[in-house]
Amino acid sequence: MSIEFAVSEVMAGDYPATLIEMTIPGDGVMEFADLQAVIDSLPHVDPSKGVVLSGRLPIPAYMAIGHHFHPTAWVAAFAPAAGGAVVAFSHKKGVGVGMVLPLPKAE
Repeated sequence: MSIEFAVSEVMAGDYPATLIEMTIPGDGVMEFADLQAVIDSLPHVDPSKGVVLSGRLPIPAYMAIGHHFHPTAWVAAFAPAAGGAVVAFSHKKGVGVGMVLPLPKAE
């Protein structure tokens, strides 16, 4: 099992970020035993930027992936209902946990 990643550089509000869009191929079901392999396959990012995670994944997968990117400036999850990316971890002054950072509109 693998997760497919689409990686792009975006501005999340006033802050540079790497947007990682994640998809479980096939039937969309993930085996939790495969979680370490997923972590091992994550793309490399610039740790001076934030990371925005997007996609339909089980909560434990989001937790593990978020933890993996914890050393970056900040980590957020895209939440369309909130209007942007909600910050879950932050080491960046001015970017606080719970902040909603707007993302560019998809074309």
